[in-house]
Amino acid sequence: ENVRERVSLNDICDRMKCSRSFLCKVFKSQTGKTIFSYFNQMKIEEATNMLTETDMSISDIAYSLGFSETKYFDYLFKKYIGETPKAFKKRVKKS
Repeated sequence: ENVRERVSLNDICDRMKCSRSFLCKVFKSQTGKTIFSYFNQMKIEEATNMLTETDMSISDIAYSLGFSETKYFDYLFKKYIGETPKAFKKRVKKS
């Protein structure tokens, strides 16, 4: 729901009305991932949709997903997808 926003762990805890340690422990036990690993994965999945379905620039997509630096966005994208956003966009546009 908030994939395009910057969200802190405190924001999530306030909304869920629970402590940080409790939330992190329960989330990790249920998903096997940290909250922000999961959230970043969701952001990168949204980025693949945006790269496929829009003509937005990579930097505009990164900023619209709450990344303050495109370098970090590029790093996460490659970590989760296996290629850079630029290479992904080029490959998708060819198809």
